[in-house]
Amino acid sequence: KGAFQWSEPIIDDYLSNNKRIYNVKGYGIYDSDATNRFCLVVDLPNNTQKETLTTLLMNPADTFPVNIAKTKGKKSRFDQTIRNLIVLANTIGYKQIIVINSFSYIEGNGKNANDYYENNKLNNKSFELNSDFIKAILNQSNEILVACGDRVKPKLYSHYFEIIKEIKTNCSDTKILTYAKEDIEDCTAFTKKHRPRHLSLQSPKNKKQYDIAISEKKLYEIDILDNGFKLL
Repeated sequence: KGAFQWSEPIIDDYLSNNKRIYNVKGYGIYDSDATNRFCLVVDLPNNTQKETLTTLLMNPADTFPVNIAKTKGKKSRFDQTIRNLIVLANTIGYKQIIVINSFSYIEGNGKNANDYYENNKLNNKSFELNSDFIKAILNQSNEILVACGDRVKPKLYSHYFEIIKEIKTNCSDTKILTYAKEDIEDCTAFTKKHRPRHLSLQSPKNKKQYDIAISEKKLYEIDILDNGFKLL
């Protein structure tokens, strides 16, 4: 009891870099001191084409509603990865985005996040609670966007991959999606080590594939290949 903190809408109007306005509303589920985030829901009320896009990322970054942001001395805003996701999902026509993470600790630096995972993956109540959220949400999701990136260390990637493998085994009709099309004729070119590209667009390769997905207004279905993924 008291482990959840339901936020007010995170933001009403989001202004992107190219000055397009996205009318969105969202809320997050955090623990009592907002060290962990278990779920983020963003509604795109102007869309009517597609229902919900569930997205599995590695771990949350600094996205806080006003009441939490003030206590942490931060601005209430979506982090850049979530912004990129909003633009993508909005362009394709999704009405809602649900974001969950392979682990719930809020940390924007990838190396620090990985170190935290390595040091706290055993006997961690937040990890256990996050696992419950993952199962509950993914088991009811028709479309899941995966975006872990290729710099994830092997143990953490294995944890991420096993989540998707279990969902695909239990829910064979669920579509697993990526935004990175790359060379559809050669699945080995899909991503480095067959890993779905992260939604960070600082990498020119990520940005190129993201722009293609935006231009084509679609995501691309993938399947499991050994300990990686392949484009269908």
